[in-house]
Amino acid sequence: MTQSAEWRLIDLDNGRCIAERVELAASWWNRLRGLIGRKEFCADQALVLRPCSAIHTIGMRFPIDVVFLDHRGTVQRVVENVRPQRIGPVHWKSQIVIELPAGTARQFGLAPGRRLGLRRADGESVPWQDNSVTEPF
Repeated sequence: MTQSAEWRLIDLDNGRCIAERVELAASWWNRLRGLIGRKEFCADQALVLRPCSAIHTIGMRFPIDVVFLDHRGTVQRVVENVRPQRIGPVHWKSQIVIELPAGTARQFGLAPGRRLGLRRADGESVPWQDNSVTEPF
């Protein structure tokens, strides 16, 4: 799993930066491992799992917010404050899942219909369906 300081998670509807440090889990192993074993998940971080429609919090030490996206980056479902040691949530129609520190979804008003995207520090945006958004960035 690769963390990139050059990628940001952006709310495309209002231009706000949701996370300054984005990690991508694109391989089967990295999606399975996710945030397991980490001691913290800072307010400016996000984990993007692609492709993905279900998560678990087994082995995690902190709650998270989970945002399910379609292939275009449109929010389909938001589940706030998912506690550790849980199976799910699941949203079968999603293609991308973003895990955020608990409270982030509410802080940024994330809700179904919002459009999220990845943007480089230099401002370049990459569509979610672009196969160049793979691991590592």
